[in-house]
Amino acid sequence: EKFTTFVRNAYLDNEETGGDSDYFNSISAVQEYRFMLYRHWSLYESMYHSRYVAAKLGMWKQNGRKKLDTLMAKMGVPLEECKQQYKAMNAVLKKHLKEMFDKYTGDFGLTDITYDSFQRNCGFKENQNASDVVYAITALLESDDKQDFYEEEKQEVPWESNFWTAYDALPGDDAVLMKQGFNLAIEQHKAIIRQGTNMIEKKIIILSGPFRYCIMSETPDMHYF
Repeated sequence: EKFTTFVRNAYLDNEETGGDSDYFNSISAVQEYRFMLYRHWSLYESMYHSRYVAAKLGMWKQNGRKKLDTLMAKMGVPLEECKQQYKAMNAVLKKHLKEMFDKYTGDFGLTDITYDSFQRNCGFKENQNASDVVYAITALLESDDKQDFYEEEKQEVPWESNFWTAYDALPGDDAVLMKQGFNLAIEQHKAIIRQGTNMIEKKIIILSGPFRYCIMSETPDMHYF
């Protein structure tokens, strides 16, 4: 709340600043959904792979997936709409999403689906949201894709190369690097949900006192862990 107040005081409304140029690259306080990278994915897949929704609905079970389908049906959002890229969704549906979420998510235990966040206003370019940038930068830092990030001629170890790649992406001006970060984050979270669901379904999680662990065998997703 303190940061929200600071941002609102530091960056006045565009009308008060006296021109559009003052608005570009300013920071605005916004309410952010707890759905990872939904602006760069489909709404359905974003909710399915989000930790908050997965934990609340039990997405590793068939019943959890049915709950998500039921929520969309109650909201009047067709599956063909919510399963396509968010940018391509019907504009009217997107405009009324908050209203529909507020009305129906409480019935499914999703009582806190938004939180205070910030976005960078980029004028004619797509605005950058803080949570999206965090996902992208984290994915670039944690990447084990040596083909993309290992620079043989510089003899850099992967973590050093990852650091400088993330550093270059941090200002947010390199659309290619940011896109790469978004895609990496999406693939990482797909792998986490896929492997977590597999462990639960096969009952291979071992209990050891207060701890739980699992030994992962060789899988195509191993390089994400």
